[in-house]
Amino acid sequence: MAKLRPIARSQTMRNRRNPRCRVASYAPDNVPVCDPTFLFDTPQYTQCGAIFWPGYHRLSPDRAAWRVFGNIPYRDEPQVELGQIVIDKRRCWRALTFANWCGERSAFFFAHFAHFAHFAHVHGDEELFHLCWRKLGQEYAMPSRGIHTLTGTMCHHDFQGTLAALFDLATKENLPTCAIEYLCHRV
Repeated sequence: MAKLRPIARSQTMRNRRNPRCRVASYAPDNVPVCDPTFLFDTPQYTQCGAIFWPGYHRLSPDRAAWRVFGNIPYRDEPQVELGQIVIDKRRCWRALTFANWCGERSAFFFAHFAHFAHFAHVHGDEELFHLCWRKLGQEYAMPSRGIHTLTGTMCHHDFQGTLAALFDLATKENLPTCAIEYLCHRV
């Protein structure tokens, strides 16, 4: 059974009047390579109130995910990678609580997905956030540069194409090696 990462459970249930309504959250196997607070000042964050990073794949138009969440109109866009998320809880409260509600019913949502053989590449909470945001018409920003992979590590970039975070795909030992490789080769 897929489970939501801590951002969905802890952040959605806190009072949205909490003074910490702007959150930059990183998964335990994800490391920011610079101070991420500048992302709160980007025009993309200001416009949408949420920044997600691209995943490796795209959902095709015939995938069941678009129907399971209530006939969401198809959009040709990358899947969402939730290794890091920058969000304004006040502006995205409805989408966060909807994602939490769906996550609490993951036995239905993810078991339902399993009935469709062509639905094998849906990745739990990542697609949950993606589709909940789309279902409610809540926009999010996403840097255009896709994932760059180095020695078992995903490299995510900001809106200017600068390395922003490293996501370990295998073991925690890869991150220092990847950072050195990145700095030496200027990917």
